[in-house]
Amino acid sequence: MLNIPKKTISLQMKELISHYDYFLIDLWGVVHDGVNPYPGAVDCLNYLISLDKSIIFISNAPRPAAVLQEKLQSFGIQATQEMILSSGDVVRSKLISLEDVIYDSPHKRCYHLGSDKNQDILAGIPIKLVSEIQNADFILISAYIDEGEDLQQHNPLLKIASDLNIPAICANPDKIVMHSHKLRYCAGDIAEIYENMGGKVIYYGKPHPDIYTIALQRLEQDKRYSLQKVVAIGDTLETDILGAGTANIDSALVLTGNMGILLEKNAISDKAQGEFLTNFFKAGNAAPNWIVPSLSLLT
Repeated sequence: MLNIPKKTISLQMKELISHYDYFLIDLWGVVHDGVNPYPGAVDCLNYLISLDKSIIFISNAPRPAAVLQEKLQSFGIQATQEMILSSGDVVRSKLISLEDVIYDSPHKRCYHLGSDKNQDILAGIPIKLVSEIQNADFILISAYIDEGEDLQQHNPLLKIASDLNIPAICANPDKIVMHSHKLRYCAGDIAEIYENMGGKVIYYGKPHPDIYTIALQRLEQDKRYSLQKVVAIGDTLETDILGAGTANIDSALVLTGNMGILLEKNAISDKAQGEFLTNFFKAGNAAPNWIVPSLSLLT
């Protein structure tokens, strides 16, 4: 059952920190824009760590935690691998265990629709990769398309796969993220196109339950753990906030990343922001408990 708060309250990041001990924090759109950290984010996170708050960076990146750890540490954030959980990690665990019905094939042949940089999602996993879609038992979608590129470039391949009833795994349910100053259309956008063609897709990552189950199991190792002391911080209603509500944990929406893009696109003034967001939450059938300007102690 989806947990939707009766009222959303705006507050500063320092106030939010005082309410919670466990933080599930999105990366793209909250900590950084794909290239650079947002102003104040590094200091805020290191402050949380200094307070002995428990943090798990929960991301829809189709990459292993080790890759995301390198990026965070390059920003000056002292994150361990245990503090990071990605949709890529969840996919890897599923491919290793082969526990879902999608893998019920004697050959386990996979067509990976992804960029060269995303090949590490399959590192060390005994899956047979095929180069022709007609030979695949399932598709792994981790690709993205940058702004200015052909958004329909994969459609011919997807049409063949749909006609052959080949199921797909989406390793990143995000549809759009900000990459520096440009939009990036993610695997979730490609997977939606495939579904509209009649293709079957299984999604791993926010807002779907597996990633929250794993994250909360990690937090439960702390003897002080309480679900009421957990908050998820994100920039996207349909993944971060919806997922937190489904997992029955509190959530905070930051006005950076995708939310910032939406406000800018609609030219929403500070005065009109409250009414716009209220209507937006109603239309999306999800709402955060809190709104904070950004992941910064200064706002």
